Amino acid sequence: MALTTLALGFAGALEAQGFRVQGTVVRIDGTDTLAVEGVWVSLHVVTALGGTVLDSQTTLASGAFDVTAEQSDILASYLVSVEHHGIAYFSDPFRSASGFTPTLIVYDTASTGPPIVLNERHVILQPIETDGTRRVIELFVLRNEGTVTRVTADTSVPVWQAALPGGVSDFEVGTADVSAEAIYRRGDTVAVAAPIPPGERQILITYVLPRNQRELSLPLDQFIRHVNVLVADSNATVTPASFGFRGWETIETTPYQRFGSENVIAGGVLTVILADIPVSTDVALWILVPLVAAVMITVLIVWLRKMPTTAPVRIDAPEALAAQITTLERTSSNLDPKEFAARRAALKQRLVDALAHRRDAM
Repeated sequence: MALTTLALGFAGALEAQGFRVQGTVVRIDGTDTLAVEGVWVSLHVVTALGGTVLDSQTTLASGAFDVTAEQSDILASYLVSVEHHGIAYFSDPFRSASGFTPTLIVYDTASTGPPIVLNERHVILQPIETDGTRRVIELFVLRNEGTVTRVTADTSVPVWQAALPGGVSDFEVGTADVSAEAIYRRGDTVAVAAPIPPGERQILITYVLPRNQRELSLPLDQFIRHVNVLVADSNATVTPASFGFRGWETIETTPYQRFGSENVIAGGVLTVILADIPVSTDVALWILVPLVAAVMITVLIVWLRKMPTTAPVRIDAPEALAAQITTLERTSSNLDPKEFAARRAALKQRLVDALAHRRDAM
C-alpha cells in the first residue's frame, strides 16, 4: 500500500511539474538566415484524446520566443508551431523539454515554383480478394528542392499531381505529412492542394482494382528518382524491362515479389501482369475438408520441430511499414485510442527511418 501511494505521488509530481521551451524563429532568404519578428509561436500538447494549445507568444526582434506549460504529462507529446504567411510550421514532437531549444524555420511562398519532384514512389499490390478485387497501396515521397514553400494561387490548380491507373475505386487517403483534406482524387489522378515547404513530404493512399482485372497499367507521367513495386503474386511480371526483379519481401507473412528502377523518365507506362485468380465458393467448399486436415498435420510437424509457424517479417522495408500503417488505420475502431496513437506514431517514425536508410544505401 505504501509503495502504491509513493508511486502515485511520484507520478503526480511529474505531471504537476511545468516546463519552458525557449527557441528561435528564422527565415531562409537565399543562402542567408534571418530572424523573424512578430510571429505567433504556440506550444501544443497532444494526447490520445486530442490536442490543445498551452501557451502562445509573439517573437522578439531576435526571433526568440519563450512559451510555458504549467503542468506536464509524461504520457503526452508536445510540439511547437509558428505561423508565417498563413502557413503553419511545426517542430518535431517531444516528450521532455529538457535541453530542447528548437529553431523553427519558416519560408516565403511562391505559386510558380520551385517544382515538386517525385523522389520515390512505392506501389504495393496486395493479395487478391475472394471477390476478385485487389487493393493497391501507394506511398509517394515528394521533395521541394527550393528555398520557398510551394503554394497554389487557385484552389482548382493543385500544387502537385500524379496519374493513377484508370477505373480504380475506393480511393482513400492514409498517413500524410500534409493535410489529408488537401489530398484528393481528380479523375485518374491524385492531387495535392496543400502547401509543400522545402524538404520531403510523404503521402499514403490506397485504392481498389476492378474485379478480376489481370493487369495494372500505371502511366509514368513525370520523372521519378526511385520506384519500387511489390506484388503479392508469385507469377506476376512487370514491364518495361528496366524494372528488374529485386528479390522477395515478406509483409505480414505474405511474400511479395519486388521490382524496381531508378531515374524513371516521364512518358512510359508501368505494367504489371497478374496471374493469381480468386478461388470460387464451390472450389473453396470442395477443398475445405482436406485443407483443414493438411493444416493440422503441418501444425503438428512444426510443433514437433519447434520451428516458427510464419516466415520472418522484413520490418525494415518501407513498403512493409506502409502496409502496416494502412492496416492499422483501417482497423483503428477496434483499438483503444491511446494504443492506436502510440502504434501509429511508432510505425510512422520507423517508416521515416527506413526511407532514410534506403536512400543512404542507394
